[in-house]
Amino acid sequence: MKMANGFLPVVGCVILALATPETARASRRGPATVADFRECARARIEAIRATPNREVPPGTKAYYISEKHGDDAADGSSAHPWKTLAFATSRDFLDDGDEIILKRGQHDIRNVITVSKGLHVHGEGEREDTVLDANYGNNNSAFWYFEITGKGALVNNVTFSRFGHTSGDRLIRLNADAVISNVVVRNCGVEGAVYSGVTVDMQAGLFTHSFVSNNVAGYCAGVSMDGDSTMENCAILYNRSIGNYNQGAALRLPHSIGRRTVRNCTIVGNTFAKTDNAAIYGYAWETSKESAHLYNNIVWGNTCTTAGAIHPNANNYSGQKWFVKNNCWDYDAAGKLQDPDGGTDYGNVNADPQFDTVHGGVPLLSLPSPCRNKGDDEYATKSDVDIMGGKRRVGRHIDIGCAEATPS
Repeated sequence: MKMANGFLPVVGCVILALATPETARASRRGPATVADFRECARARIEAIRATPNREVPPGTKAYYISEKHGDDAADGSSAHPWKTLAFATSRDFLDDGDEIILKRGQHDIRNVITVSKGLHVHGEGEREDTVLDANYGNNNSAFWYFEITGKGALVNNVTFSRFGHTSGDRLIRLNADAVISNVVVRNCGVEGAVYSGVTVDMQAGLFTHSFVSNNVAGYCAGVSMDGDSTMENCAILYNRSIGNYNQGAALRLPHSIGRRTVRNCTIVGNTFAKTDNAAIYGYAWETSKESAHLYNNIVWGNTCTTAGAIHPNANNYSGQKWFVKNNCWDYDAAGKLQDPDGGTDYGNVNADPQFDTVHGGVPLLSLPSPCRNKGDDEYATKSDVDIMGGKRRVGRHIDIGCAEATPS
């Protein structure tokens, strides 16, 4: 299943699907708070879904990039596109809300890419039609990474491939209250690089409707969430943590005083080199009373020996509250879910999710699955869609995980 326009409609408030020049300029001021920003990002879903074809909103400046036919000496128009994303994002005259549209095909990344303004970077076609390829295996003396530092920025509908480094650091970085949506992060990392860092690192912002799969890292081959950050409707699949660290191959929650929220995600098939690791590994400061909120997630079939589905750091979490509600996960070898002091554990399912098939890279629930209709509807907005672009709620209640089970 795909969106009618091939374009996932999760965007920031600074995008107006049917904007006038006046409202487009006014929108660049952005929302006042983090919560307002994310609520506006979700509120744009229905408007863009209703648009038959993805078009640049009226009053918005758009610049185009074509690896095959572009030239950085051109004017950046559709007829005369630029060649490289690094050139485009470094143009001083680009302003918040301007769009950078990547033509279908592979775009070779040979520089650090920094989106330092509230720019909107989109790939044409489906999310796997536009590939940002760092080709690390053939150029492993360099370290290219992709970083977002501009508040209100949006990166949408692209695939990140073959980003890597042998010692530390982060490959895809979300360092501002911005949005990454409808992307694929795959085949990143370096085999044998036990000191390498994390694949996707969130210091803030919203990461939504995306895949993180088949990556390798020394610390965390999936997603590391710090600060005030949210991940929703994502699939974290078949990543491998190869270092001797307590960091978690799939989801890492490091020291933070911010609130990390993970909802309606599927975390399956990730593996760990260190035996006391877990699919979700968390640290916390004592002053962070509500820093981990995990709702409606499937955490199942991840290879770890002792720690199980979720494991908080044994030190420095006095007073920490982890809210874990309506999740489906397998317990650890001791036969119980590990929670920090003061945490709550209710509505969770300890049963095989009974995946039926894989479609579009997503493990789909079978109709008899114990995850069907077992999610908490409070954590699905009215205009929400699942990772496949279908309705987020099909039955009596939303399903647990990133995709709804749809009767054939």
